[in-house]
Amino acid sequence: MTETLISNDTLVKKIVGRYIFPGIMAQLGVKLGNIINTIIVGQIFGTDGLAIISLVSPIELVMMSVGSLICVAGAIHAGFAIAGRDNDTAGKFYSASFWSVIFVGLLISVFGIIFSRDIALMLGADAGQLEMVAGFLRAELAGGVFMIGVYLPMNFLKVIGHPSKAMAMLLIMSAVGIGGALLFINIFSMGVPGVALAASLSYAAAFIYGQIAFVKADSGVKIIKPGFYIIKGMTALVSGLPSALNNILRAVLSLCVNLIILYILPGDSSVMLSAVAVLGSVMGIINAFVFGISQSTLQIAGIAYSDRDYKTVKLAVKNIFIIGNIIVGIFAAIIIIFSGDIGALFGMKDTTASTFACICAGCYANLFLCNNIFSNFFSATGRNLPAIVIVSLRLSLFMLVPAFFICIVTANGIGIWIGYFLAEAFALVSIFIYAYVKRRKNPQLSRLLLLDGDKIKNIISKNFSVTATDESAVTASERITEFLEENEFPPKKIMRISMAVEEIVMLVRGHAYSKSSEKEYIDFRIFHNKNDEKMFLRVRYGGKDFNLIKYSYSHFDDDDSDAFGMNMLLKLTSDAAYSRTLGVNNLLLEI
Repeated sequence: MTETLISNDTLVKKIVGRYIFPGIMAQLGVKLGNIINTIIVGQIFGTDGLAIISLVSPIELVMMSVGSLICVAGAIHAGFAIAGRDNDTAGKFYSASFWSVIFVGLLISVFGIIFSRDIALMLGADAGQLEMVAGFLRAELAGGVFMIGVYLPMNFLKVIGHPSKAMAMLLIMSAVGIGGALLFINIFSMGVPGVALAASLSYAAAFIYGQIAFVKADSGVKIIKPGFYIIKGMTALVSGLPSALNNILRAVLSLCVNLIILYILPGDSSVMLSAVAVLGSVMGIINAFVFGISQSTLQIAGIAYSDRDYKTVKLAVKNIFIIGNIIVGIFAAIIIIFSGDIGALFGMKDTTASTFACICAGCYANLFLCNNIFSNFFSATGRNLPAIVIVSLRLSLFMLVPAFFICIVTANGIGIWIGYFLAEAFALVSIFIYAYVKRRKNPQLSRLLLLDGDKIKNIISKNFSVTATDESAVTASERITEFLEENEFPPKKIMRISMAVEEIVMLVRGHAYSKSSEKEYIDFRIFHNKNDEKMFLRVRYGGKDFNLIKYSYSHFDDDDSDAFGMNMLLKLTSDAAYSRTLGVNNLLLEI
């Protein structure tokens, strides 16, 4: 056994890896389907087809915004409720999100189909494009409920510890979308709108699979009939506002960029619109990495923060930054190297604009990641205002102002690509300025993450991890005993706690982990506040669902039980809590 400090907390690293990579793969499942469909449109219909894809892109972003607003917020608060062992409240947040998705999705579908021509004109479609764009919108918005609703199982499956099922759900979406597009274009000759119809069917397939997977998971979170709780549940929407606002402003930004191309830049607008469509596809892959990584911050840091486990928060965010920037940096370098070939892949003959767009995208990809991690982190830890401000400025003034003036001065589209880069740079500088100002006012706040130092400066703690083996049980007991003796706890209490810790390792090894499994770990944290006599023992372990408290109480009167020491400890506790969040068992004892 090797003792490790919390900075090497093994389970936190596993949680980060468990959520980052499925998150990336899930996002890639969606984006790759969209990219392949865009390639199909470009190769078959050329720049005219790509121009239509560019014109309608704001609508998909609006749908994503609504889905994020309703479902991300509900999932965040359901996660808090599950962490507090309140499945009834979690079920209300889940149900509020579900019924809101149904109502809002149907409303958008009906409204969008009726006014499809008006929306097409608003998006900038000319007389030659009007019917094609309107047809695309009707086919896409027919599946409005599913386009919004796909975010429901995608986020709630992660909360109950099944990120791999969320990944499978979105891979199904990609497969159905690509297959449907080829079928509707080549067999039924539906043209570009066939891609939109295929997308609607793909969202439906993913939503249905995700809901079935959620129900089968039997997490204890149930859907209930509509009621007044929906109004209360929707008051929590502010938690999902930064994520939704990101998509809303991206939609507005996309529309503004299209209008700059149509009315300010000289020359053939279809070439620049096609370059924007290519950039959208490239950014789709970058977004898959960025959102798959940064949204892990919401899930992990948010739950750890609600437990006031700030050291775990710091460790999780640190690992997300390191892993994320390595992954995004590698992909960004690939984009820059092959920037000249990407436009041709999408069927463009003149690739000058798309080449420069891809180079700029590669240059600001890591800045984009950092901004999203900070934005998600601030949202998860209750700093919604800075999260909203960061997103708002990055996707409005920071981009559009320099882009507009550079386009006027140069009379070409270079300002658009430079504007994207400057927006990310300005946003990151703003975060540093915000953190600096907050720390000047309150020096106890930690750097950048701005965690409240007053809440942890009086805490004395010991944190370590052990392997789930018989030998490590004794070592874990010794580490806890050392801490208790150093802090002058009563000998009788020390004996009971050390015996229970040894037993905890044995019970977890026997019930949560299989004996044939690979090396697994158990994380311990024992801490107390210098200002009172309360002491807390937190145990975190992976493997199967295993409620150690419930197991011990079921053997409470059995002196020959393998939980005898644990039962002795429970007699000393004023509060004992178990929860399973992010696929990990959590035990917290107040002694």
